Order: sequence, then C-alpha cells, then structure tokens
Amino acid sequence: MNISKIPIKELSIQIDSSLLDPNCIGIDFGTERTKLAYPSACIDSESTTKYTANFATFETNEKTGVEVLIKYLTDKLPDLKSDSSSGRKNWKVQVTGARATQAAADSIKQQLGLEISFVDEASSQCRGASFLMTRCDSADTAYPAPFIDPAEFAGLEHGETFKKFNEAQVDLMSGDSKFPCLLGVFGSICRVFLMQEDGRGEEVHTQNLSGKSFLGICQLFTGVSDYSVLMSMAAAGKRGNIDSQIRDLLADMKNSPYGRLPPSLAVFPFGKAVDNDRSFEDTRPQDLVHSLVATFTSNLIYTITQMAMFYGARSIRFAGGFFNHECPRAELIKTAKLFTAIDSMDVEFFKIDQIAALGAILRDIST
Repeated sequence: MNISKIPIKELSIQIDSSLLDPNCIGIDFGTERTKLAYPSACIDSESTTKYTANFATFETNEKTGVEVLIKYLTDKLPDLKSDSSSGRKNWKVQVTGARATQAAADSIKQQLGLEISFVDEASSQCRGASFLMTRCDSADTAYPAPFIDPAEFAGLEHGETFKKFNEAQVDLMSGDSKFPCLLGVFGSICRVFLMQEDGRGEEVHTQNLSGKSFLGICQLFTGVSDYSVLMSMAAAGKRGNIDSQIRDLLADMKNSPYGRLPPSLAVFPFGKAVDNDRSFEDTRPQDLVHSLVATFTSNLIYTITQMAMFYGARSIRFAGGFFNHECPRAELIKTAKLFTAIDSMDVEFFKIDQIAALGAILRDIST
C-alpha cells in the first residue's frame, strides 16, 4: 500500500469523554486517501470531561507504506512506542475501508504490538456522520454555504414550470427533523445511506461514476489527477464555453417555459463540441474540468433530492475529498436551486470527511 508522507489535511474537534474511546485509533484505508482519527488530551481546557479528536488525511499514491502512518502516529502519540508497560496506554486500532487488508493490519500489529480489529465501513461512516450531526456544532464540522451569484438566477421567477414543480414537492414534506437523513459519501464510488439519529444506516443507492472516474477522465483529458490542481482549474474555467446553454438552444423560442430560464444556464455538458464541430485541441482544459465537475455534481443532486422526497428526508449531508473544494459545492447547490426543492431542505458538506475513522473510535462500535 502506498501512502504519502505528509498529510494533506489535518483538523480537530473537542468531544465529550463519555462518547469517545480514549485508547482507540481509527484508520480508514481508502483507494485514493487514507484517513486517521485518534484522541488526545484536551490541552485547551481544564476540564477532564473533554478529549480532542484529531483527524488527518493522506494521499495513497506515493512509494511509501503503512510505516508512514506509524511514524505519524508515534510522533503525535509518544506513548505508542513506550517500552514500559507503565508508561503506555492500552491502545487498540480499528481499521476499515476498501484497502483495509490483513497485511496492512499485520504490519501495524508487528511494528506497534497493538490489538487490531476490523469494523464495517458503511456502519462506521453512518455512525461518524450521525455523531457530527447530533453532538457537534456544524460551524466546526461543515463548510459554510458556498457563494452563489444571484445573477445566475436572473429571470428564473418567470419559469413557472420549475417553480410549480418545486412547490408541489415542498407540499409533500412535513416536519423539520434532521432525521432521517440522506448521507452521500463521494469517494472512489458514491454510496448513499438513509441514516437514522442513532447512527444506523441503510445503503439505498450506489453511483459508480464518482471520484475515481472523475480523476481518471481528467487524467486522460488533461494529464492531471490531483484534486487540488483540478479544482483550481475548474474554478478558472467557464463551462459555458463547452456546454450547450439555454441561449444556444432556445434563442428563437421566447414563449417556451424553458426559454425563460437564465440564458447562461448550461443544460447539455459538452454539447457545443457537437453543435460547433469542435475537437479536443479547441478546448481549454480549465473549461473541460469545470464542465466535468458540474456534470458529476448535477447527476448526484438530481438523484439524491428525488430520493429525499421518496424517503421523506429533509436533511442531506455530503462527505468526501471531492467536496473539500468550493467549486463542486457551489455547482451542486446551483443546480439544485434551479431544478429541485433543495431550498426547503437542510443541506451541508462535512469538512470532517474522516467519518469512517471517527465512527471507529466512538464508544460501542460494532466489530
């Protein structure tokens, strides 16, 4: 297994000591990223009722292995390598994820001499997400709402077709409870769970065209497969240069309800390549990546909002490295505002996306 030497993301939150296993380390071995969660004493508080839950994420694409995690953990938790039983806590490690192999577990056990156990990834993800929703302040755990330019919606109030459709959807929903909640974990694949307040979750949808496919397509088209670089490219791109827009399709159909939508609204990804007989060489990489981001997010939000209506869920949460960046969050919300009832829903994106690792270090996790 290849893991980058330096974490690409680190953050922490305070957790009540009664909810956290203070001797447990959680490791989520993903196909693209490896995520850690581990506790430490809360040095910013005199109270002994709080622990700090620490999180770190590593890329899994360099020529190093599990020893990177061990080095990181022993630097952060010196008593892990203590030779004295009196100076060492009774640490244990819970592992999960697609690459949580016996070989990886054996390597950790051999080098640190710790108890290793495997936990179910889906259960751990739902448990961690439910904890963040019920026990934490969203200001600490979720990204702020993305900026949406009001100009994007100019003239939308005249689009009666979509306005009435949204109102009809809202009328079908009642209550303002956070649960049940739909949790979309956008990893190498996207898994959608119907989640309950107690952390139980049922997988209700899987979308294979997700994070791994996004990186693969970008690699083929642009030679880039780094999320941070790609999202910077997308933010600098203009999908309207490559996608068919309302102004292209309905310029002479002013009486159409679709024609009353914003003229700049992109409706067919990559449509201008066909309409204008364009080749790859005619396309800016930034525009292509922006279109891909919007395509992946729009397909996801169409599915999830319809499922929310079906299950009567007002709350939707998203997790995954894809949504660590503003561009996909903004594109998803913009599409949802135009075509779904998302304004009546409670939607957030977790910035603590190590939810499976978090779920593994909470008390009473099933193994």
